[in-house]
Amino acid sequence: MENAYYKRWILVSFNLRKYCCFCKRPIVKDPDLLEKLTTDEELSGLLNLALISAKRLLAKRRFVKFPTTEQTRDRYQRLSDPVKAWLDDRCVFGPQYETDKQEAHSDFIGYCWDKRLNRMEINALGRELSKHNVYDKRTGTGSDRVHLWSGLALRSNLREGGQETLL
Repeated sequence: MENAYYKRWILVSFNLRKYCCFCKRPIVKDPDLLEKLTTDEELSGLLNLALISAKRLLAKRRFVKFPTTEQTRDRYQRLSDPVKAWLDDRCVFGPQYETDKQEAHSDFIGYCWDKRLNRMEINALGRELSKHNVYDKRTGTGSDRVHLWSGLALRSNLREGGQETLL
């Protein structure tokens, strides 16, 4: 039944950018964009593109680059829960594991950047991790105090035998 749900989805990404991909200049928001795009000339051009695409769709009887149901479901779940995606791909759980909070957060930010997923601040990430039985832990005192997440390890910090490397 779940496959039928995701089979009907087509995910379209609208990624906001601060800089133009081609000339690297800052992108400035155009307050008159809606008026410019809804002129008779622009709407006519959009209709022509839609008709061309409709002909191609009718001839092929499917979208050209249509992902599988599993790919659609996976992409949707990753977009809706980037913390779970990061945990699945980059982390292991266990009561024996402890990971430096800053290192884990940096890894999370890099992962989200690479995968084009939403990022979050360290406090928000900590709240999400608590839903997966990962909790804050502090060791040491004064300037030797270390802030850790208990119950989590980055796979990159584990050796082949599954043992955690020393931090």
